[in-house]
Amino acid sequence: MKQLTVDDRDSIWQRLLALKHQALKEIHASSPSARAASPITDREVTDAADAAEAKRLEDLQFAENEVDRARLDDIEQAMGRLKAGDYGRCAVCGVDIARERLLARPTAIRCTECQSNWEKQIDAYG
Repeated sequence: MKQLTVDDRDSIWQRLLALKHQALKEIHASSPSARAASPITDREVTDAADAAEAKRLEDLQFAENEVDRARLDDIEQAMGRLKAGDYGRCAVCGVDIARERLLARPTAIRCTECQSNWEKQIDAYG
């Protein structure tokens, strides 16, 4: 974390708070009570095509909710690392993550090189 100034850390903290607020807002918007008020769920299912579309939308909302929850977890972990003084160190090789990378992606857990290697592995197996 030596690469970050006090102002950088404060700025990152504020950005993480804003990202957390946005993620919580999106999770709340996709909650069952929020979906119940949705015009999509107010429609009567009249045939198999309507039922299939309703199921597709339900699956899509579930997937979006999972992405939002994972993003919230990443944000909270970054906030924990920042509080503990472990923020900004690559989880793979242990080197300091570049200041520019942390400012651009405050939830980053890998340096650019390790992130690139990780993405290549994902592409190879994905």
